Amino acid sequence: MNKYLTGLIVAIFFFTSIPTQLESAEIQIDNHYTVYLGTEEEQIKQYANDTINNKWGITEWSSFDEIIKGESGWNFLAANSTSSARGLCQTMMSLYEDDVDDDFLTNPYKQIDWCVQYIDGRYGTPKVAWQFKKCLGWCTNPHTGHTTFKEEQWF
Repeated sequence: MNKYLTGLIVAIFFFTSIPTQLESAEIQIDNHYTVYLGTEEEQIKQYANDTINNKWGITEWSSFDEIIKGESGWNFLAANSTSSARGLCQTMMSLYEDDVDDDFLTNPYKQIDWCVQYIDGRYGTPKVAWQFKKCLGWCTNPHTGHTTFKEEQWF
C-alpha cells in the first residue's frame, strides 16, 4: 500500500471516529421545516429566538431569555419540588394540564410555544412580563390593568 493511500485511510478513520456534540433538529413550523444546529440547548434557544422574533421582533428576545433563565435555566426538564411547575417556563401543571399535549413535559419546542401564548395573553410582550416578574410589592400588569401584591418574583 502506498503512503498516500495509508494516509487517506488514517485520515478517514480519524475524522469518522471523533465524537461531536454538534447535532441537528428538524422542526416543522407552519408547513415548512427549519433545521437547527448545535447542542440541544442551542437548538432550543434558536427555535425560541425565531419564535420571539416572528411574534414580537428581536427587541423582545433579551426579556424572554431572562425569563427562561430565571424560571428553568433553559432546562426543559426542570421541575419545582414545591409545586407542579415544570419545564422551561415552569408551567403550573396543576392548572394547565388539560391545555397541553401528552408530550409537553419532554418537548421543549411545545413548551416554548405554550410560553409565548401565555406571555401574549397575560402580558402582551416579554418585556412587560419581565418587568412584572422583577416587581415586588404592589405590581400592576399594564397589559391587563390587574394589580397584585408580590412578596417574591414570579410571572
